Amino acid sequence: MLPQSQFDSPMFASAPAPIAIAALTQDRALIGLLRSTIDPTTDLILVSSEGELAPHLNSRRVSACLLDSMFIEGDLGAMAERLRETWSDLVLVVVGIFGTLIASGRIVLFPEPTPSATPLPSLTPIIDVTYSVLVLNATPESGLASQTKDTIIAAGWDPDAVLASEAGSDDFPVTTVYYAFPEDEAAAAGLAEVIGGAEIAQSDVYQPVDNPEAKQLTVVLGLDRIAVPSPSPTE
Repeated sequence: MLPQSQFDSPMFASAPAPIAIAALTQDRALIGLLRSTIDPTTDLILVSSEGELAPHLNSRRVSACLLDSMFIEGDLGAMAERLRETWSDLVLVVVGIFGTLIASGRIVLFPEPTPSATPLPSLTPIIDVTYSVLVLNATPESGLASQTKDTIIAAGWDPDAVLASEAGSDDFPVTTVYYAFPEDEAAAAGLAEVIGGAEIAQSDVYQPVDNPEAKQLTVVLGLDRIAVPSPSPTE
């Protein structure tokens, strides 16, 4: 593999005290970089083809030659081999457009990867009427559990599979559908849609004591289901 210039200072350190450096390039940015990098006492010879380069290699003590791959027609490897065979002590440096960008700090070859967020799996709600449903009213407004039971039955549940009752408290903040097992989550989401929207959460606290593996969903009605009365106008 041909050497790649890193534009360290002094440039072309392996060359034996060059009087001149030849560069086959037309890249103005690269030429400017070369002029600012090499020793001011060293001549910089600019050529645009191999034909223009050869006379300078024959007549002058050129110890290093830069080949810009962006401006070389034909087989770059074959050209490099010809130069090495003819001038065995010649230091060859091959660059391209990326050589200029790397040297000027405008491009990084191996940037630090930016971690990407792993998308969460989407949940598709399902309405599964094979689940029994317990509805608990955890608000001070009476009748909410029965109203919700009627809504669930209207969605296809057997009336005997839906039980409505009052909860032990009346200050539960947000209506939530609880499910006991991970495989019940989609059914809980479907039931939440049936009752007009609710949060869902996994918990086995409402599972029947005599049958903890039962297929049951529990709706706890919260204060968000209570109608807030409009304030009386002040006189």
